[in-house]
Amino acid sequence: MIRMTGIEKGYAVGKARPGPGMGLGGPARRGGGEAPGKAAGRARYMEETAAAVEFPQSMRLPPQRRQDPAFEKEIPPAQAMDRALNGLAVLRGVNLHIRRGEYAAIVGPSGSGKSTLMHSLGCLDAPDGGMYKLDGVEVSGMTAQELCEVRRDKIGFVFQGFQLLPRLTALENVAFPLMLRGMGEDKRLKTATRALENVGLGDRLHHKPGQLSGGQQQRVALARALGYQPKLLLCDEPTGALDEQSRDEVLRLFDGLHHDGHTVVVITHDMGVAAHAARRFRVEDGRVWEWEQ
Repeated sequence: MIRMTGIEKGYAVGKARPGPGMGLGGPARRGGGEAPGKAAGRARYMEETAAAVEFPQSMRLPPQRRQDPAFEKEIPPAQAMDRALNGLAVLRGVNLHIRRGEYAAIVGPSGSGKSTLMHSLGCLDAPDGGMYKLDGVEVSGMTAQELCEVRRDKIGFVFQGFQLLPRLTALENVAFPLMLRGMGEDKRLKTATRALENVGLGDRLHHKPGQLSGGQQQRVALARALGYQPKLLLCDEPTGALDEQSRDEVLRLFDGLHHDGHTVVVITHDMGVAAHAARRFRVEDGRVWEWEQ
């Protein structure tokens, strides 16, 4: 599913504001509903947040594209991929191939290049040389707008810091990116509810991040990433901010996702986390190799 060839080592956002009628429309509070003033304030907050994020128009209007036959077979490779930052080589001739449905861990110490590799895999950075295919499609030479569409349509991100909007409930946090994709209100709320139920948070739909534990917040972030069924789930140190019990809960979810056929790639420095993956890669001095235990 992921293929990098000889990669040696940009972020891109366009501008668009949500159109009318794109509020989340979350359910009312128990016992009488939400006060009109508070509801109006929350609606303004969501609109302002959507504007601040500055997603391009294409994130709300799904592009009409021909289905690539390779799309159904595997998520790509990287070949001889290089990346340099400020004149310093960070990735050196990376060759990496992760197949559809695999659970892979990429491990390395601080400064090894694993974060740069994650940015390249997530189409957040463009490699300086080599080839990178995602879902059978060459993405190395894409424009910033095209890379934004790839991230929107094919990649679900889970970060160490959760990246939840503090004034939105769990349900609204999961539904928010679906709104930006142009999904109708009823469908996105049903989709968000189902995603939260799948990670064991069906009874926390209307809790805000501050009312949830660290493990629960990470499960909300995972539900958000899975809401639109991405082809690749890319997780950057997803357990780094969690206690041991919460970490184990999240790892069990990853195990279940792998069992269900999802392609999961976890970037971590924790060998205990990496041990859950079926394949393990090590990054050191900008080079990547696979090892078996």
